[in-house]
Amino acid sequence: MKLKITNLLVLIFFSFVLNAQENQKCATDNLHRKQIENNPQLKIQLQKNEAILQKFINNQYFNFKSTEEVLRVPVVIHIMHLGEAEGEGNNISNAQIESGIQQLNDAFRNVNGMGEDIGIEFALAIQAPNGESTTGVVRYNASGEPEYASDGISTGSGDGLAETDLKALSKWPKDQYYNIWIVSEINGNDGGSGIQGFAYLPGAEAEYDGTVIQNTSWGDQGTVNNWN
Repeated sequence: MKLKITNLLVLIFFSFVLNAQENQKCATDNLHRKQIENNPQLKIQLQKNEAILQKFINNQYFNFKSTEEVLRVPVVIHIMHLGEAEGEGNNISNAQIESGIQQLNDAFRNVNGMGEDIGIEFALAIQAPNGESTTGVVRYNASGEPEYASDGISTGSGDGLAETDLKALSKWPKDQYYNIWIVSEINGNDGGSGIQGFAYLPGAEAEYDGTVIQNTSWGDQGTVNNWN
């Protein structure tokens, strides 16, 4: 149950972040509508998820002050680079990766004092699905995928490699980790304006679940655009 609620909160936050950026767009709403049109059962599942979340809200689930309970979400970051050396170009540095994680934690724990401490923290995974230790960062050279090399990932309405094809190249089980793909560009926008990222509500099919975001919109250093 906690995992389901945590996933709902993760999506809520990512949608807020991507929509809040000036002069940019989040593709979440359009992709969400498309999935519901293609899968009527998904709408039923989402309604169930919403009912569960509302029940927890009504029961003051978010009041962690009495228990001091913190939910920790294991995250795996898939860096879908184009053959650059680590820390160069699309193959962003560990420092930039960690800065993005820190921003998420600052937001969820209300470090800036502008909201509410949700009691959720994100941490790079320390154990891989096979039981071996990991840094929680997977660096995948996707330069061998011509469509991705030229235009990045496609949301279905633009140029680039099909979303499910890209995610299939590097993905960890969604019931154990929250997958985030850091990409070079979306719909051929050269990592600039336009769609900056997107995510899916819990209940989405496994091949879609997770968050996609441009490296130019992740963290506060390295390749991130100054307007992000």
